[in-house]
Amino acid sequence: MVENEYLTFWEEADSLLVWENYAKASEQIRTNDLREKEEIDLLKDACQPVSCGGGRGEGGA
Repeated sequence: MVENEYLTFWEEADSLLVWENYAKASEQIRTNDLREKEEIDLLKDACQPVSCGGGRGEGGA
């Protein structure tokens, strides 16, 4: 991905992936027979919202 495209995604982000939560969600998805909606909900729950201003203002990159 081109650097400017990456920065655009980062600045427009409304949530941030919490890797520890993602690892738990990923394990549940891998080991359980879940419906697509259940998988999506687990992945959404692995994220936390960021305040206005996107990901960059939250101490990222």
